[in-house]
Amino acid sequence: MRCCCLLVLSLLACSCRALNYTGSAFTYHPLNGTNNTAVVRYKVAFQECNNVTLVNCQGELCTVNSVSVNFVDENSGEWCQYEVIVHVNNSEAPFYLALEGINWIDNINNITDVHASTHLELRTRSDTGRPNSSPRTTMLPIYRVPSDCYRVIRLPMYDTDGDRVMCFENYKFPKVLHHKDDGHLVYHGVFKDDAEGTYAVELIMKDFPHDDLGLTDANGVQTFHSYTYPLSEVPVQFVLKVDPPVGSCRQGDIVPRFELPTPEDEAHLYAFVNHTLNIDIRARAVRSSIKQVLFSGPAGIEKKDLGGGDFVLSWTPTVEDSGLRHAICFVVEAILDPDRQIHSEMRCVIVAVDHLYFALDARVLVRSHSSVQYVIEQLGLKGLKELLIKQGLPNDIQVRLGEIDNEYYGHKPAR
Repeated sequence: MRCCCLLVLSLLACSCRALNYTGSAFTYHPLNGTNNTAVVRYKVAFQECNNVTLVNCQGELCTVNSVSVNFVDENSGEWCQYEVIVHVNNSEAPFYLALEGINWIDNINNITDVHASTHLELRTRSDTGRPNSSPRTTMLPIYRVPSDCYRVIRLPMYDTDGDRVMCFENYKFPKVLHHKDDGHLVYHGVFKDDAEGTYAVELIMKDFPHDDLGLTDANGVQTFHSYTYPLSEVPVQFVLKVDPPVGSCRQGDIVPRFELPTPEDEAHLYAFVNHTLNIDIRARAVRSSIKQVLFSGPAGIEKKDLGGGDFVLSWTPTVEDSGLRHAICFVVEAILDPDRQIHSEMRCVIVAVDHLYFALDARVLVRSHSSVQYVIEQLGLKGLKELLIKQGLPNDIQVRLGEIDNEYYGHKPAR
């Protein structure tokens, strides 16, 4: 960890511009409920490993300290992603952070300089009684799509404050993509020779409260905030590569197809501090060779290739992850020939982390001649336990039957 910090400082001292940027995704939340210190977690990727850039404060309204840098994943020769965690103290609210002095990779859509600015709002909200947190997402640094295939890229956007999250185009948005406010990006797959190429995709996520509210700073001064204006603005950037056509876009032919037990897109999983969550991934393709799984998510995820298109992503949350929800996105890459990579659709899951186990209050409608208690104990609990373990709970969880409401199930007690 210390070596990574020294690496960041040495890069900042360098007068040259950092090159070969392939994207980033920012989030922030208050430190221990304070409203003047933010924990900023951002993933940043370059073409090579050991190349990380630290954010700068804008307007001298904040200071950056407590830097840690951790490896996430890489696709050798194409991109290498790190997660950077910094603590930012501010003297006034709101304030801005920015990545500066870096360039996109070469041969991209007429964009050189990176525009990645984060707007932070840490004042205490009148609706929740807590300091504001940003919307959250993640994205692979480089995503490939054949020029003749329809593809939807679904960014997993969510907000811990319950705000409405909307996504906006930022700078020179690629003409080959259709963008929707909900974070869905659509490549229509209409084959045109001029669609092939490499594109910088720059987006801004914003969180809007559902109603007007008040924002109170550390001095007790409250300011009115309209629901029509966003509270935060965080950048999401990546590279889209539109490759030559493949001739067959049917999943499972050339383009890899996900199969069970791979989680569904936008599935919600559960993890606990110091307990390992395993995400099983299975992909198949008839006319191409499955090579690897690529992902973006919190640092510390390990991936294992089981062979035959089966993979496992394993993650053990730490105390710092408690109470947070993390997005994990992944694709499977296949090889059509030595110089041709094919990406599957991208799937994303959202993992909620906590210290404590929880009680599940469920009501089950049973249609059986057997007693309700017998059906639930012999059939329902076993299936429920298997489902909860699949969703990320530990294997040793105890699933017990509570008191049965006989009247609810239509079995009135004898009088």
